[in-house]
This record gives sequence, structure tokens and C-alpha cells, in this order.
Amino acid sequence: TYTTDSGIIISDQVIGEGQYPNKGDRVIVHYTGKFLDGEEFDSSHKRGQPFEFILSSGSVIKGWDEGVASMKVGGKRTLTIPPDLAYGSRDRGKIPANSTLVFDIELIDIVKPFIDPDFSIQADTLKSSSGLMVINHKPGIGSVPNKGDRVVVHYTGKLTNGEKFDSSYDRDLPFEFAIGMGQVIQGWEEGISTMKPGGKRTLIIPPELGYGDRAAGKIPPGSTLIFNVELIKIKEPIIDPDFSLPGKEERFESGLTIITHVQGDGVNPEPGQKVKVHYRLLLPTGDVVDSSYDRGQPFSFTVGVGQVIKGWDEALQQMSRGQKCSLIIPPEIGYGASGAGGVIPPSATLVFEVELLDIAK
Repeated sequence: TYTTDSGIIISDQVIGEGQYPNKGDRVIVHYTGKFLDGEEFDSSHKRGQPFEFILSSGSVIKGWDEGVASMKVGGKRTLTIPPDLAYGSRDRGKIPANSTLVFDIELIDIVKPFIDPDFSIQADTLKSSSGLMVINHKPGIGSVPNKGDRVVVHYTGKLTNGEKFDSSYDRDLPFEFAIGMGQVIQGWEEGISTMKPGGKRTLIIPPELGYGDRAAGKIPPGSTLIFNVELIKIKEPIIDPDFSLPGKEERFESGLTIITHVQGDGVNPEPGQKVKVHYRLLLPTGDVVDSSYDRGQPFSFTVGVGQVIKGWDEALQQMSRGQKCSLIIPPEIGYGASGAGGVIPPSATLVFEVELLDIAK
């Protein structure tokens, strides 16, 4: 047992074998967290799921970053962490302010950052009129995505000093978004819209096509960003042909219009009941702004309590399980004069294709 210069008390039960983890490595641990009196407040063992984090990325408390950095795989140790290296003077769930915390930690594995040698293939740097610079390392095969298509990508993002600020490779989880819908920074929209599946390129994105003068997580204001991007696949939008069927149109005093394409079971949800729906949101231009179908994840909310825009609250109370309707929602009962999220323009009339999947009892 010994105390570090920072004040952590470390007691090693098992030393482990192999190398220590380096900054940026993904470490996999099991742990139990306790207070000084022995009361337990958290345990990965009880959840039956190890915990993973990137070492020295700021994703855990300072005491963990320091204490795990000198462990080897198979090692088991107890860290007694003072408040200034834990949660300090703020409460954190069951943890009161200014708590000294005790963690029993087992280091299960160390996963080195993924490095794709394809991004070392030399190629010319091309600069567009917008200021985006592109290095094509691997061309890909097939067609480029169309506006509204969902693209699945892996990426690593770095600053110009080489510091990595994000990586889907390290999480082993690709990122997915719709092209041309304003869901990502402009440099991504431009750089990925001309890629083909299997293609790999480096995007050098100036601040005006990135986050501009604002900070974003670990990204300082005014940063030029470097992304290694791999386009894994393109998903075309899911379009339900039922919404092309002729339907019965009904207009309401609020300005809402409901066009029923497929009838439901006739039982309407009441205020306070939870509903599950699939939907597509279109602008008057026909552009699809959002789609739960494309995400493969229905949307749930409670009717009549203000969790959604007024047009939805009104419309869903007119629908029944199994019903498919087009909703035409004027701005007064939509997102109003301000629009929403930089994607929905001010004073926009919205068209929703909505399928009511279920009503909770």
C-alpha cells in the first residue's frame, strides 16, 4: 500500500501481467465503488457488464485515470480517492459532495487504438472552392449518396497538433446520419457526399466549415479539424407505399389537416396515455428532415401533455392503432416563426407521415 503525490492511496492485491496502458487506449475493468464506511454505491459486477473507457480522455474522474494507468491486465487494486480527484464539492447521484471514494478495480483488458494503414496511402490533396481539403486514400465502389440517404461511417477526428478528440473506431460503433439534412457540420456534408461505399479519405476542414468560433467538447474555438473517414455503406430512405394511397381528408379549426390512408381499430388515445409511432417529416419542398423508419426505432411519447408540438398532440388524439395518416401542420401549431434546430425553417408548414403502432393501456 502506498500514497501517490496527488493523494490517492493504492493497495495492490494482484499485480497483473504485461504492459501498462497508454494514453488513448481503451481499458476494460470491473469495479465496486464504496464509501469510507464500506457502504457500496455502485458495482459493474452486479450489472454483469464490465465498464470501458478511453484512458486520459477526461471521460472518468481524475483518480481513475491516474489509478488505472499504472495497472496491468489481470491486476486488482483498491483506490482510495480524495474528493479533489473524484467529484469534489458537487453531489453525484448517491455520492454526497466532498466524498472520499474507495474503488476495488480489476483490469480485464487493454485495447489499443485502431489504426487503419489505408490512411497512410499517399495521394494528392484537393482543395474545393469552399476551403475543404480532401485526400483520397481509397476510391470505393458504386454510387455516391443522394440527398436524404443515410450513410454509415467510421471516423477518427484530430486537431492540427495531432491530438485525437473523437473516434468511432475506438468505440467500435459506426456513426450514421442523413446526407443533406443539416445533421452534421458542413465539411462533413460536402466531403462525404462525393464518397462511394468502401472509400476512405482524409477531410481537412477549416473552422468556417466546422464549429467556427465556438468550442465543441474537446475542440477549441476556431479549430481546423482533420477527419479520417471510411464510408461503410449507404442506406436509401425507407418509404411506405401506403402513404401514396388516396385518403380521406379532414380539416380542423386549428389549421391541422389529417389525410387518412389506412384506417385503424377505431380506439383513440386519451390525454395521458403513451403512444408509439413511426413517422417521416417532410418540408414543403419534399425534403425529408427526419425519419424514425430510417433509424429503425419508433418514437414514444405521452399524448396531450405538451411533450410534442401542438399539431401532433391534436392529431394523435384523432388516430387509432394501425392508422396511417399524413398530417399537414401549419407553423402556428408546429415550430412557429423560429423554426427548429437549423433544419426546420422559420414559419414552415410541415408534412408528417405518421403510423400509430400502439397505445399503452
